[in-house]
Amino acid sequence: MNQTPDVTLVTTTADLAVKYGFLGVGLILMIVITPLINTIWKSRTFTAVTFSFGLAFFVVWGVLNIAQQFFPNWISSKRVLLNGAVLKVPTGYQIQVRSDLRLAGSAYIKHQFDTDDQQLNSYLFLLAARNQSPNCLSLAIVNNDPQSESGTSAFTVAPLSEDDLKSNTSIIAQTHQTGKAFQIEWWREIDDKKTGTVQVLKPLGDNDSGCGVVQSAGLLDWLVPSAFAQSTRLPQDFKTRLRSDDVFTRRDARIELSKEGANNIETMRQFLNSDDYRLQLGALVALSLLPESDRKNLPADVVAKVHEFATNKDATIRDAASRIVTAPQ
Repeated sequence: MNQTPDVTLVTTTADLAVKYGFLGVGLILMIVITPLINTIWKSRTFTAVTFSFGLAFFVVWGVLNIAQQFFPNWISSKRVLLNGAVLKVPTGYQIQVRSDLRLAGSAYIKHQFDTDDQQLNSYLFLLAARNQSPNCLSLAIVNNDPQSESGTSAFTVAPLSEDDLKSNTSIIAQTHQTGKAFQIEWWREIDDKKTGTVQVLKPLGDNDSGCGVVQSAGLLDWLVPSAFAQSTRLPQDFKTRLRSDDVFTRRDARIELSKEGANNIETMRQFLNSDDYRLQLGALVALSLLPESDRKNLPADVVAKVHEFATNKDATIRDAASRIVTAPQ
């Protein structure tokens, strides 16, 4: 399944926007805005300044145009495009994508019905970045119901290579559902032809953030330890992230909430006693990730609330609570 036409459309549009953006702004300033200012305010200084700005944009466009034609290496920059598809996704679920680059995301996702089964869907995706190449890719199958995470699963595709960033290369993943559980098979295609081996991925555990964002270590990271930064996080921050529609944001918030252990028990208590499904599930998953020593010292009211959730009608809530109840105490 080759996405080359889609990639070409996106990149061509981007190139045209850059190429003619300066020209368009310059012409509007000189032809439209300058006469308007002169007519309304009759200020020669303001009019001259506006015309000068327009002329500057026009000159920049001319310089860029000449450089692109005769000296392309002067203004060249590395554009990274990774395209692929996730096939056989059941109706009621969608796909979310994340890479390990801070500024890279799903710039383009296209939904299609499966040609063989209208109850299944395909999601074509394109990740775009500049100057950096992603090392891995996380894919999530997400339940569309905000009141359920049944079947929601995350996977990591790694490692990625420079060859994966070529426009004729695609990362293809195909889902397989057994009950509410998913597995993913993935492979590479070059010019619509499968290449290499097919790899089977199992869902990531609750304590595995998958393909996380690369953080650059600077002076501030050495002066202010990450644990100190986490300890200052407010309950409202966790609440916002646990309610996010982005599954990776929710997963990261649960892991971070658990790392503070006893320091976040009051926050977890508030979420357990709320009426919000995602807050309840987030607190339960975080509690299940606590070290055994912390679980042994949970307050009695928190333990009692967890036992209530162990009989909840929602299977995901029930399973998360059961992992806490049956864990060694």
